[in-house]
Amino acid sequence: MPPDVTVVVPVYDAMPYLVTCLSSVFEQSIGRDRLEVIAVDDGSTDGSGTQLDLLDTCWPNLHVTHQPASGGPSHPRNVALDQARGRYVFFLDADDYLGPEALERMVALADQRDADVVACHRRSVGGPKGIASPADHVPLAGRLRHPGIDAHDYMAALGRSAAAAEQTALLVALGDCKQLFRRDLITRFGMRFDEEMIFGEDTLFSATYVDRAATVSMVSDYDCYFERVRDDGNNLTSRLIGTLSHVESLELGLRLDDRPELRWRRDFTVRDAVLDLTQQVFGGRFLRHGPDARRVLVDRSRGLLATWLTPRVTARLPALDRVKAELIARGLEAELSELVRVVAAGERGPDTIRAGRVYAGYPYLDDPTVGVPASCYDITGELEVRHRLDTLRWDGPRLRLAGHAFLERVDTVEVSTELVLRDRLGRQEHRWPVSPVPTPELAQEHGRGRFAFAGFEATVDCTDVGDGRPLAPGRWNAFLVVGAQGVRREIPLGGSRSEAVDAAAGSGSAGISVCFGRLGTLTLDVGELT
Repeated sequence: MPPDVTVVVPVYDAMPYLVTCLSSVFEQSIGRDRLEVIAVDDGSTDGSGTQLDLLDTCWPNLHVTHQPASGGPSHPRNVALDQARGRYVFFLDADDYLGPEALERMVALADQRDADVVACHRRSVGGPKGIASPADHVPLAGRLRHPGIDAHDYMAALGRSAAAAEQTALLVALGDCKQLFRRDLITRFGMRFDEEMIFGEDTLFSATYVDRAATVSMVSDYDCYFERVRDDGNNLTSRLIGTLSHVESLELGLRLDDRPELRWRRDFTVRDAVLDLTQQVFGGRFLRHGPDARRVLVDRSRGLLATWLTPRVTARLPALDRVKAELIARGLEAELSELVRVVAAGERGPDTIRAGRVYAGYPYLDDPTVGVPASCYDITGELEVRHRLDTLRWDGPRLRLAGHAFLERVDTVEVSTELVLRDRLGRQEHRWPVSPVPTPELAQEHGRGRFAFAGFEATVDCTDVGDGRPLAPGRWNAFLVVGAQGVRREIPLGGSRSEAVDAAAGSGSAGISVCFGRLGTLTLDVGELT
């Protein structure tokens, strides 16, 4: 007769905690005859494998497998799953341990509720004082805010027809694989741990499983699982581990969102994840890591970008993030570190203007040895356009406008600004060149460029917009095409204006009135003109 529970324990250099871990299993109130324990030694170097062999002679229900180090817990867990015979499977880390009644309570609840997965209450043990462990934040209990309500009731209320966003929230709430799983469901769908992931493989497994589960329950009134916080220097530095975990969590979120009903928002989700990567992982804090750790982060992030970043998403990124992503994708850690340093120090070089485009002065622009495309540096679409409408007055049928407008980072040389009137449907438009006006005061107010000729004056003769024809009846919106040195950007005119202009609103020539739309755009309401 198969056991009720198979406890899976991946083991790597777990001494001296290993004995406490396994003792807590074989002392469970559920009884040894209802258990089997599969411990997989993943190339331990501290005597953990020898200790397992010794314990194997004492406990008949302990099955030990030895294998070369695989670099993570996924492969040992998968090996154990291939051997498991229990109705349920529970995953236990080798340096953690269970409360005496943990398995009995979880199995009883699973049988009572016919649950596919049972989450458990956890506590953290050890570690420096003040360190918060995820074990102290019981996901479902925190969500339900009542220790007497288990997740079965939550799922019943949620229903299998619930929105995908709510369902995803529940998947994230379960957190990791330290739960009781019905083995039949694992077998039916052939579920295994992703052996390519360094971190987050347990969350992905749990999320995939719960997404297929019909019923989820939780033992929330008993401390089932005691999670040990280790700080013994056995692994990478905690800073690097935390940053790698950040990268893994980003990729995990993308994989969880990669479902048919969410494909419509995929580009936006990927863009947000890449921005998180380039701005958080590869922001100023990136330089706190040493060169070796920085190379690890770059190498790990290359895979994420190779899988998820498309040209369409790249086009949605700001220039700095495009350049960072390109350097990451090319594995250029030294160049990426220099870029981050330059940005953090405010040492960005002068921008380059050519063929009507503006390219940011970040390192390695047009450097053939690095090979980042110039398009990654293009900030034309990011340039802020500043304007103000200071004067609006009528001289008979002529509308006279004056103010200033300029593109940030583009000196007002070779000014080519135009005034545009366009009908509300965008089918007709009329254009007038403006006369540049000196604005020496702006050169003092704004530091990112020289704007001595940002002023403009324009006159619109509403009775003659070309070939002696008057402006057609209807509503016409005003725009400025702000141009200098061949760079041009169009903006609605009037969003920024003086009080004098507001006072003039409503006035007009015969058959014409002036107003400002909901977004502040100057609008001419034209009747029949002769």
